[in-house]
Amino acid sequence: MKNRGKELFNKLYQDTQLTETEYKELLEQKGLVFSGINEASNLVEIVEIPTHPHFIASQFHPEFSSRPNRAHALFSEFIHHAIIYSQEKNNNIEEDNKK
Repeated sequence: MKNRGKELFNKLYQDTQLTETEYKELLEQKGLVFSGINEASNLVEIVEIPTHPHFIASQFHPEFSSRPNRAHALFSEFIHHAIIYSQEKNNNIEEDNKK
């Protein structure tokens, strides 16, 4: 039974690797960027869509190294760009109202 579990795990792992390889090229063609690759394990840690103002995803947990007065860069940059986006949107609304 012990060997069967190991075989099953290896099969699942191989299937996952194949699926990742099959879809990676398609996702890249559609604009997804695999921007963070763990060099030791060759696993994807961060993906993003550069053409989208707020799309980023991480496999790691930046909240574990964040503090209220020292946010991880993922959080602080997200807030920074959200503020800029909000200001630009408000400026556009004000310009539309003047017309």
